[in-house]
Amino acid sequence: MSGPCRPAGIASILLFLLSTSLQGAEVWGARFPSPSPNGEKISFSCYGDIWVVGAEGGRAERLTVSKGYDSRSYWSPDGKWLAFETDRWGNDDICVMPSDGGSPPRRLTYYSTHDVLYGWTPDGEYVLFGSWRETLRSALYKVSLHGGAAQMVTHFAAGEVCFLPQGDRFFYVRGGAPWWRRKYRGGADQDIWVKDLPDGESIRITDSPGRDGYPMYSAANGKLYFLSNRAEDGVNNIWEMELEGTSARQITYETEDIHIPEISWDGKLITYESFGYLYAYNVISGQRRKLHISVSEDYAENPTVFRKFTEDAQEICLSPDEKELAFTVHGDIFVMELREDHQQAKVAQITSTPYIEKHISWHPKDEMLIYSSMEDGDMDIYTIEPENEERFCDGLLFQTRKVLETEGTEIKPQFSPDGNRIAYFRNNGELYVMDNSGRHSVKLCPENDVLWVDWSPDGRWITYSRTTLGWREDVFIVQADGSGGPVNVSNHPNDDYKPMWSADGRRIAFASRDAIDNLWMKFVFLLQEDEEKERDYWERMEDDTTQEVTQVLIDFDGIEERIHTVARVLGEYNHVAQSPDGRRFAIYSHNNETHDIWTVDWLGKELKQVTTGNVHPKQFFVSKDREKVFYLTEDGGTYRADIASAESTPLSFSVEIAIDRNEERAEVFNEAWWALKDGFYDSDFHGVDWDAMPDKYRDFALNMRAERDFHSVISMMIGELNASHLGIWKSHEGGET
Repeated sequence: MSGPCRPAGIASILLFLLSTSLQGAEVWGARFPSPSPNGEKISFSCYGDIWVVGAEGGRAERLTVSKGYDSRSYWSPDGKWLAFETDRWGNDDICVMPSDGGSPPRRLTYYSTHDVLYGWTPDGEYVLFGSWRETLRSALYKVSLHGGAAQMVTHFAAGEVCFLPQGDRFFYVRGGAPWWRRKYRGGADQDIWVKDLPDGESIRITDSPGRDGYPMYSAANGKLYFLSNRAEDGVNNIWEMELEGTSARQITYETEDIHIPEISWDGKLITYESFGYLYAYNVISGQRRKLHISVSEDYAENPTVFRKFTEDAQEICLSPDEKELAFTVHGDIFVMELREDHQQAKVAQITSTPYIEKHISWHPKDEMLIYSSMEDGDMDIYTIEPENEERFCDGLLFQTRKVLETEGTEIKPQFSPDGNRIAYFRNNGELYVMDNSGRHSVKLCPENDVLWVDWSPDGRWITYSRTTLGWREDVFIVQADGSGGPVNVSNHPNDDYKPMWSADGRRIAFASRDAIDNLWMKFVFLLQEDEEKERDYWERMEDDTTQEVTQVLIDFDGIEERIHTVARVLGEYNHVAQSPDGRRFAIYSHNNETHDIWTVDWLGKELKQVTTGNVHPKQFFVSKDREKVFYLTEDGGTYRADIASAESTPLSFSVEIAIDRNEERAEVFNEAWWALKDGFYDSDFHGVDWDAMPDKYRDFALNMRAERDFHSVISMMIGELNASHLGIWKSHEGGET
């Protein structure tokens, strides 16, 4: 039987635990490995900083510490210096530092475009990099180790450069689909070229159907190593060939793509990354080994941050009584009271989740909002209302209800005028109507690609626009109960969109644009008898405030012949709105060479500009009295404009949001996957099991602490589809140049 635990045993256990903690966890997500000249050390990037570890792996030493992102690094031929990329001044620039970390980095490039590091000249005097600073494509430049002006080496596109030891010949790469696009075959594939300096001819030495890149000369055997996906499986692996491009053979057989390989200056060791791990390939023995690396690293930033917003609203919605304005910031919903005095308006945060909430819309009679949310992994429809108070702005507790959940996507809900039914979109613009309990859904349009919807004032009809010819839309009317098919109302080659029903039920207004920047505001009379009335009749009716509608009647015969033009302005596919009674329109136009809001009455009178200063409005609403416009600007500011004086007043807000970085990052990953699940043009996903991708990539992505590394993993997931024009980018870029 075991005896009692002695103090010496306890001390041993504590010492073991302490040493284990100090060793740190094994790194998953190290990137951009580069071997030292003799292959004894390897530099790499992790958590956005540069580290160095022995070639056998083990505990790494951190060389850089900054709030920026320090990435690919290259050793000088003598091993004394490390050059690396960093965005600590905004865009990617090149820095150099002693390889032992003995002094701070020195900045070598200062241009306002990104610089891409390729390595060193063989004499160690210059750092090589690519830049778009003077050419349409990235040309090759060099900058002295000691600083000074950069010098152009080539006037043509040249990337992933490798010089022979004499410095008079170099290999380079031309072409290139995005690096994350897996198994690519096509016209943008990369090939390797060679050129003798100073004036030799450029000669292409690879011409495979796939991507060939990252040429690496080995001084140990005179061979050229390179990265290629030319094999039948389409996976990036390392290949070997003669300098002339002959006798190519595959030497690694990873099942996941290899990225960013680099060879030591003595030509004996190649390092590379594959699915978050680093590997070393011995050129002499042909052996490949995985590097087990540990780092001890705390979070560079707090996992939870509190961020204050005074703009950056993404959408707005004016309440039916015009006493409140709902808006979203950073994916959360807020409601602001609207005051006529100059007192500080109350603002209530209605939702506080890591999920995106959008497409907010008011109930026509109750203090309730309806919206779309990603809370359960895809877009579903929810309502929210105060639990105890009459107004959102007076409440602290709010009651949320999921209205509808299916395996697909449900977005852009909109209550009927009596609040008893909800129009919404499923999947790729399929128009449906359900009751307000989420039951009895009816599909109204057999086609997809419905973009804009509005209810008739009696709730019996819906008007919508959908794409019918390329990017062009037409306006349709359909019965809201699903009986009867849709009728094309506009039936015109122009792009007719954003239909809006007048409160008296007698007209539908819509925007119409052509291909040369003309934007018309139009309307159609729904009854032939209204078409036959004289203009002075409608002018006399302007003072009639009676809007009660019992039943909307429509003469479909010849309806497209009853379309009238209200006004023409300069504009593209821009936002338009109308007053609740349909008697005044607001239009986003770039008349007078500014992007501002103009208004006009429905008879085409009083066309005038109501905002100035190039506000770039994203969204706006016209008040019931037709005297004000509430609008949202491109930078997320909220304003109220007086139409008569053309003066705007800020509707200021200041809100603070608690952001859990880990939860938010998980949501970004999910949204990236969902966006393609919901919107990719091929339902077979190019033969990829897209439903399996979250299990493959989620943990890898969420393990990345640096945002750019996180985005790179999402790019790799997106690249599985092998489709063009796909990627992930921040919505706001920039910084000091």
